[in-house]
Amino acid sequence: MAILSVSVILLSIATFCLETLPQFKQYRLVRHHLPESITTTNAAVYNDSAVTSLVYSADLVEIVEEDDTPAFDDPLFVIETICVVWYISSVLVQLCVVWFIVDDVDNMCVYFTTQRQIRATTTTNRQRKKERKKNRHR
Repeated sequence: MAILSVSVILLSIATFCLETLPQFKQYRLVRHHLPESITTTNAAVYNDSAVTSLVYSADLVEIVEEDDTPAFDDPLFVIETICVVWYISSVLVQLCVVWFIVDDVDNMCVYFTTQRQIRATTTTNRQRKKERKKNRHR
């Protein structure tokens, strides 16, 4: 079971790394109307944080941006989702097991406390018997 969990974690890490490669990035085409203050000569500066290419059409600008929204049918997204579900279920199982271990430790503490009380009572009774014998012989 531990080997399977480690394998799933390694698969998740590999999938995460693959998702960052340029070959696996997804793009979308976004159309913006240019503000009046921007002309087609300085439109390349407009929204420069995510601009890959611009196509000019009067006051309309088409911008190719990275699409951060994952496609649900993307194999890498499916693998990553399966890994996350496995990890969450693994953590829940471990928490349940730890709860039972804590419960067992609690039961053991009760057992040893009871044993200690029994020994203390038994030792006290033996001491009383010895004292009685000594008092009888006097």
